[in-house]
Amino acid sequence: MQIKKAIAYQGRFPRNDKELSLVADIVDIEPGNKYLIVDLYSDRNHIYRMIMCNDGYIHYDYTDNKTDRKSDWNNPYRAVISEAYISKRDAMIIKQYAEDMGIDKPYRKRAKDYIDSIEDYIERKKIGTQDLRKEAEMQNLFKMVPSIPEKLLDAIEMHADRCNLIYYKRHGNYADYKCCQCGQKYTLRNSDSEGFEPVKIYPVPRDGEDFTCIKCGKSARLKPLGRAKTTHQEFNTVLYQTAADETLIARIFYTDVTRDEFVSWRIATSEKLRMFLFLGKIRIYYHGYSNNWYPVRELDYNSISTLTMVGEEDIKNSCLRYMPYKLYTLLNQGGDSYTAINMHKLIAIESYARCTQLETLYKNGFEGMCRQILWHKGRTREIKKSEVELHRILKITKEQLAWLRQAPKQGFSQLKMIQFADSKKIAIKDYGMLSELWGSYGGEGERLEKALKYQSLQKLYNFISKNSKDYFESMDSTLREYVDYLKEREAGGYDMTNSVYIRPKHLHQTYMQLREETERKRDETYLSKMADKYPEIAVRSQKIPARYTWENDGLMIRPAKDAIEIVMEGRILHHCVGSDSQRYMDNYNKGKAWIMVLRKKEFPNIPYITIELQCNTIVQWYGKNDTKPDRKIIEAFLKKYIEHIKPNRTKKTA
Repeated sequence: MQIKKAIAYQGRFPRNDKELSLVADIVDIEPGNKYLIVDLYSDRNHIYRMIMCNDGYIHYDYTDNKTDRKSDWNNPYRAVISEAYISKRDAMIIKQYAEDMGIDKPYRKRAKDYIDSIEDYIERKKIGTQDLRKEAEMQNLFKMVPSIPEKLLDAIEMHADRCNLIYYKRHGNYADYKCCQCGQKYTLRNSDSEGFEPVKIYPVPRDGEDFTCIKCGKSARLKPLGRAKTTHQEFNTVLYQTAADETLIARIFYTDVTRDEFVSWRIATSEKLRMFLFLGKIRIYYHGYSNNWYPVRELDYNSISTLTMVGEEDIKNSCLRYMPYKLYTLLNQGGDSYTAINMHKLIAIESYARCTQLETLYKNGFEGMCRQILWHKGRTREIKKSEVELHRILKITKEQLAWLRQAPKQGFSQLKMIQFADSKKIAIKDYGMLSELWGSYGGEGERLEKALKYQSLQKLYNFISKNSKDYFESMDSTLREYVDYLKEREAGGYDMTNSVYIRPKHLHQTYMQLREETERKRDETYLSKMADKYPEIAVRSQKIPARYTWENDGLMIRPAKDAIEIVMEGRILHHCVGSDSQRYMDNYNKGKAWIMVLRKKEFPNIPYITIELQCNTIVQWYGKNDTKPDRKIIEAFLKKYIEHIKPNRTKKTA
């Protein structure tokens, strides 16, 4: 479809003075393929073009110079097109084009309905062509499939043997047996006989014990006949085969083994999936209930409960022969059972087929990247799959690769960090500082973008390092709050060229004060409303005995002064004490419980810990974001506090 030529076509100008007009034309844009071009005009201005041909359709919006394929109800100009005036000549052009394509007349026979019918016909034709192409590809691939080997049937029978049952029923000195494997029934003696002829004595059968069938020689688990019921043993087997052109084929067979007390076991095996693995692509086909094969995008591993493996040696003869054998060990979910191991091997094979660069990454020690690629079954845009050299695969320079090799971690997070450094023209010698600021999960790009807007990397690193002591030495947490602080400053209209605002002396204390100031400005009405709704809090706080205000070990505790202080406490610390929908302010207002605030003595006005006190008992206490910072210190302080506020019950004697 020649889209550019169709858009560049001059077209015809409407000859009427209508507000909305449609003009149609049939054009030979390319030999043997006639194009229907329908133009929409508004006040004689060209605003929209619809282009249709045998190969497809497309629309062009002249208002924003963008193309789209939105048809029928999804078209943004649908209502306008329906209302637009169209001459008989133009309507006949659209109708004739539809009839030439063999399209049935639409129900309402309007120009808009003919256009929708043409686009629908083209879309269905396109889908049909794709389906035919996929069907032809599937048939060609299926011709490559080798026949089923005997080793598959042997492996299925061997796995089925593991769950064999022998039913028994004791009566006197004898026991009747029925083997579900061979279907034979027999009776054996299980106690001594007083007869003259010696008789072989078998152990008394017991539920769950192992026993070997005397007819077929298969071992099985004993089960009382009184508990006999039909059982089903279900499992899957993956068979690896190599086609003549070295394509690796993974075929998954589903097996259902039925056992009961009447006949021998019945094994039903059917093929449920075929996976054709090439270098760089995969084709997967599923066998449906209608006995038809159809393509699927990926294998649903959750539907595979038990998996055995046959023909693993064929991988060495296929196009995937260079896949690292131990690649599957990077996946550790599911444990070390044979099913988990076989599943991991299949995932590794599928991933390697889609991304052969796994070999280079694995051999160079980038196991973290390999693991992430395996998690996504080989689908990734983080690396360049068309390259061979390692630094080109990772889309970095050799110097950057040298730094990445010696970095503590070598995952995609560090790769994104290098790409971010490139965008900011940060030298390799500064990657160490950037790495500490980047964090563990690689989500720091936007935060660093904001922080580096106002300062150099060195100044930012020094500032974050200095303030990290207030954030449990976490550079990541410090940077997060610092960026929030900068956003608050920007929203408040502060002068962002002032270094005092950019790098405050005490980040956390300044941010808390800024938050408090911002919150007060943001919702004075709400604070006033809460103060009016809970007026008794301020009155009760003045009547609380003086012993409830206490200092010890650099900490101080006192009752919350009023509803406004409680609301601000909750907002600044990001917990629910100040929420009107909770019970805390209402209980305080009614005298059922008190809200106490705990502060550091050196920062008495900065919220730190909030406490609910009821009958001289700590109901709960929380800090920022419903956490319990410095837990041991706070709990020790509160224990002393409870002892302090308890009334002295001992009476003095004369």
